[in-house]
Amino acid sequence: MSYGTIANRQDFQTALELTEEDKRLLVVWCHATWCGECKQIKPTIDAMTQELGEDRSVYWFKMNIEEATAVCDEYGISDTPVFMIFRSGDFLPETKVMGMATERLKREIQKLLPENAKFEPSPSSAELVQMTPETKTVLITGCSAGGLGDGLAESFRDKGYHVFATARTPSKISKSLTEAPNVTILTLDVLSSEAIAAAVENVTKITGGKLDVLVNNSGTLMVMPGLDISIEEAKKTFDTNFWAYLAMIQAFAPLLIKVNGAIVNNTSASGVVPFGSFMSVYNSSKAAAILGSETWRLELAPLGVRTLTLVTTGVKSNSFANLELPKIPEGSYYRGLQGYIEEQSDGRLQANGITGKQFGDRVVREVERGTTGKFWVGGGAASARYGVKLLPGWLMDMLLASLFPYAKLLKQQANSKE
Repeated sequence: MSYGTIANRQDFQTALELTEEDKRLLVVWCHATWCGECKQIKPTIDAMTQELGEDRSVYWFKMNIEEATAVCDEYGISDTPVFMIFRSGDFLPETKVMGMATERLKREIQKLLPENAKFEPSPSSAELVQMTPETKTVLITGCSAGGLGDGLAESFRDKGYHVFATARTPSKISKSLTEAPNVTILTLDVLSSEAIAAAVENVTKITGGKLDVLVNNSGTLMVMPGLDISIEEAKKTFDTNFWAYLAMIQAFAPLLIKVNGAIVNNTSASGVVPFGSFMSVYNSSKAAAILGSETWRLELAPLGVRTLTLVTTGVKSNSFANLELPKIPEGSYYRGLQGYIEEQSDGRLQANGITGKQFGDRVVREVERGTTGKFWVGGGAASARYGVKLLPGWLMDMLLASLFPYAKLLKQQANSKE
């Protein structure tokens, strides 16, 4: 089966050319509600389809690409091009079949088949997954290649777990995971309650309603002086770094409680000390995640669920590479530090960090041991932990000022203007 996206008239014309031989075209609406892009393109495509004649089949469905793919697979339709309306990027096919449009799609597919065609439904994803009752399962958020979730997924996979590796854009997940027999790739936007519910449904179908480990790993960086921060953007950082963790815990709690499972919440040492330059919102979101995780640990313990709070220090990843460089606005008191802030956002803070795989191995080891509470992990974790405990506040301030000398730079710039 082939996949593509349709965003304009030219894309639709290309789709027609691709289906010239079999005269068949299946157009899939990929959202539960009409997005602006769909509304703009649909009238154009509707007008063009009227010119196609009866030898063409164009269908619109209120379902996403994963649902359409699963139905096509069930009916053995391997050569039907499937196109979708989508804003940007691509999705990998999944095996979620739900929604009112499913039966309609099945009927329309039968119209595309020869009249006397015989076929048997393909095995479902749950039937294809080889899993014994003893197989442990883990779902990890934020598994794009090069990130911490990637390392976690590799380590759990190597330990024999069946891994549900999730990402908002699954095509960004590494090939080593997508091709692994004990890994299931799921599309998951942790800010979408509908996407979380779909993930719960997928996991339930495959595991029979249990999950041994939930790893909240998705996160986002924000670098900007507090005086210049957009409050709306700051709230989005908290949505990802704090509220999404709680949303995932609420959704998967029944599956975890069923097997006395474990939750792993990945936070940061920046939530303990004001590490980094102009990262007040990020640091605060991680502080909230730490305290939230430790409180949830106490609440969930009576239900048989363990909670491990990762206080993460230096780990090499692509998080800074994916960070949009902050632009200090004109008129800011910190405008003269634009170059310095860009330098601090280039990933140099991870220079002495451990690899993502080393990080994952250490986390898996603690999960297997049944560790609960805070666990400091990463490059320099031990020294950071003891520094926080032993250093007086004034000495910690001096240490941070030496590591991030923006106050000194501001003073130098002010002196140069005098």
